[in-house]
Amino acid sequence: MANGIDFVKTNGNNASILLISDSDQAGAYQVANQLIQDLQEQMEATLPIHVADFQNQSWTWNHIGGRSYRGNEYFYSNLTRLTGGNFFRVYPNYSFSNILSSVFESLDGFISTIDIHTTMENGFCYGRYNFNLNNTTTYLKQPILQVGKFYGTFPFTINVSGIYQSNMFSQQFIIDESSAFYADSLSEEIWTGNYIQSLEAENQTNDIISEIIHHSLKQRILSYYTAFLCLEPQQGGKIMSNPWDESELISMIQMANNTEDADTLFQAYPNPFNSQTAIKIKLRSEIEMKDISFKIYNIMGQVVKIFNIEGIAPKREFEFIWDGTYQFGQVVSSGSYIFTMSTKTKKQSLKLLFMK
Repeated sequence: MANGIDFVKTNGNNASILLISDSDQAGAYQVANQLIQDLQEQMEATLPIHVADFQNQSWTWNHIGGRSYRGNEYFYSNLTRLTGGNFFRVYPNYSFSNILSSVFESLDGFISTIDIHTTMENGFCYGRYNFNLNNTTTYLKQPILQVGKFYGTFPFTINVSGIYQSNMFSQQFIIDESSAFYADSLSEEIWTGNYIQSLEAENQTNDIISEIIHHSLKQRILSYYTAFLCLEPQQGGKIMSNPWDESELISMIQMANNTEDADTLFQAYPNPFNSQTAIKIKLRSEIEMKDISFKIYNIMGQVVKIFNIEGIAPKREFEFIWDGTYQFGQVVSSGSYIFTMSTKTKKQSLKLLFMK
């Protein structure tokens, strides 16, 4: 760490430091306090120090000030707090990839106040629900997930304002229809679930209850006032011979009915999958391979996998095999992922479901 501080001092003295460690040798308060003091004295200006602690076994416990600290927890928590950094650790139930993702999101700074407003050029947006935005704060590199509804036509406008590192900012983003992804029915279910939850938190008048029941039955989402019965065969129920095979629901995207003018076709099998899936692609004749990119995103909008298209230029039909891993081989978490094809003029997507 001392070498890192010296490097920053000789290269502009304007940076953050990330410590990735599984050590527990600085857990005692005597050692930790002295080390923190030495590091602060070495700095010309306070440098934010972030810590990713991935120690998950054979740690020691230190009892300080009426509470217990695991490993270097006392040292890390005080060092990051005093320098304006953040402390992330795998214990008790996070993975190494999770904490690395969190710490890299926090490296570029904290947005203390943020306001997001969406609208359409000819229309309006409503019913907005945030997934990961706590009140009005976020980190600069943290994706903001919001689901809502709209009336009107593109382009779609996003106005973002806030305070970042004590400076006010305001920016507008205009999204054309060609840059938008068309989601499947899951997005409607997500919105309805949030809508029902918000209605259930209100004063329960008959109008509110009727609205809850209507949307609950329409999207088959449970509420306080509804239930869904699974009938036995003798009661009229049907047996599902393969309940996990949902490939017919989401395996293919076809944007036109005319075969000659048909859009690019995607098909993934099996889907859902737990070891690997084959993504078959049939391109339109006018699409140039040099203008295409194939990627897989997670639901946070982060790129998980980029497929190499070298060597397949002469072909119009080919397939990719995805084994549920990141670009560098680490296995992804169970959940939904989006396979996308991007060209100069449009984008197409296919939902994949990975189940460990």
